[in-house]
Amino acid sequence: MDRYPPQQRSLSRLLADRAGISPDDVWVVFDSTSSLTFGDAYARSKAFARRLSASGAERPRVGIMLRNSEEFLIALHGTMLAGGCALLIDPDLSPYSLRSIFERTRPSALVLDASFIPKVSAASGDDGPHLILTGSAPAEKLSPRTQTWNQWMQHPEGDAAPPAGFARPDDDAMVMFTSGTTGVPKAVVLSHHYAFAYSALISDSLQRTRDDVLSAPLPMFHASGLHMAAHSALHVGCRAHLKSKFSASNYWSQAVADGVTQAALIAEMGKMILARGEPVANHRVRHISAGGLQDRETFERRFGVRILWEAFGMTEVYISPMGLAPLGSTPDSIGMPMDFMQYGVVDESDRLLGPGETGELVLRPDNPLWMFSRYLDDESATSQAWRNGLFHTGDLVSYDKDGLLRFRGRNSDRIRHRGENIDPREIEQAASGFAGIAEVAAYAVASDLGDDDIKLDVIAPRPIDMQALRAWLSERLRPKAVPRYFEQREAFPRTPSFRVRRHDLRLEGVARPGVTDFLK
Repeated sequence: MDRYPPQQRSLSRLLADRAGISPDDVWVVFDSTSSLTFGDAYARSKAFARRLSASGAERPRVGIMLRNSEEFLIALHGTMLAGGCALLIDPDLSPYSLRSIFERTRPSALVLDASFIPKVSAASGDDGPHLILTGSAPAEKLSPRTQTWNQWMQHPEGDAAPPAGFARPDDDAMVMFTSGTTGVPKAVVLSHHYAFAYSALISDSLQRTRDDVLSAPLPMFHASGLHMAAHSALHVGCRAHLKSKFSASNYWSQAVADGVTQAALIAEMGKMILARGEPVANHRVRHISAGGLQDRETFERRFGVRILWEAFGMTEVYISPMGLAPLGSTPDSIGMPMDFMQYGVVDESDRLLGPGETGELVLRPDNPLWMFSRYLDDESATSQAWRNGLFHTGDLVSYDKDGLLRFRGRNSDRIRHRGENIDPREIEQAASGFAGIAEVAAYAVASDLGDDDIKLDVIAPRPIDMQALRAWLSERLRPKAVPRYFEQREAFPRTPSFRVRRHDLRLEGVARPGVTDFLK
């Protein structure tokens, strides 16, 4: 964290220095088939920056809609080197969510795999951003506002000089997206300082060195894939292995082949590995970061590895980095915020609560650059999150007499499924288009794999074919947003203002007649 003084902290400066120190060392390996060295990453990022600068856009916004790949990191760092802001977009988002993102962020260019053209066209229409295509792009799908990756990178305008120097620590570096209770993905702005600090804190807390090999079978638009793996490796000068797909049964054989020493998983992945993975005797993994994994002791015994479980973070703020030595002993312990972070627990009126009382976790850093800057072009959402001079996390916690936090649940209707936040309205909008449905409600229910499962309740005058409804949703939603449970009801419980009482629905559980479970 202290490699640079605060006014010089940026990932762009870090990449330039790392390329000068060890240009031929491998930085990231993708699916064990292609790799990117520090030197090559910097050279190609500069070429991207020169081309972007020549396009004439001042502080350009560049969307990146890719699986884990070399082009992802080059576009990200090239945009930051050019003084722009990179928008890291989940390729599996539905056209509904993409349309919302494009309307809010207005990217001038979008780097995407050619296979996503139909989805992007449906979301953006004829007035969308300039498209830069990776992968195979059929000639008939190209338009005047479309170029292949090679055309973009090799254009003569790429010889133009990029902006001199590096960005200021408070300049916008990137945007990561999250879904909450508002029904649309929130565009979380990370400054150069915050993006640097997020991965630096991880690297220091886990005492990583150049001899480590990191692994995360998670996408780089996700904090774990980008901060905990790729950019942590950039900080310490080691190698990171990223996978496009997660395989529980092949997890340990891949770890052995890659020589992994430290890894990161979400809790559900750990549960799947415990159920399907085969133990191996010759792995080098010392520990795995897997916050929320309930069966960590069983995992440790079976696979001979330590599970690091005590941490708490969100896209907007990294509160308590995962450490090698736990502070608490119960599975719901989430550690203690860093010493530069003031924190407390409040009731619905923002009155501070005492030890043992459950309320919403609120935060205020000593310096604003230790967390996100704002929600992009959304003053209302920013003001709602920052009330009374405090950032409201939306998460319920309690603390003991020593200040150690324990997680008690989520103070919202958001659904946390397989490590990602799902927007209920995205599901509800798609389901409402199915013939015969009058009303719908999507919400989280408890999962036996950790995080949440998704349940969809519908009201209709005639019986609904749930198999057909699920197939309908599978064609319109990203895979993680397709519900597991379905139920047809006569009516919903409602508040005096006629809002659906989702909490009451959740309390009913799913082990009842009339509930269809598509995993059985």
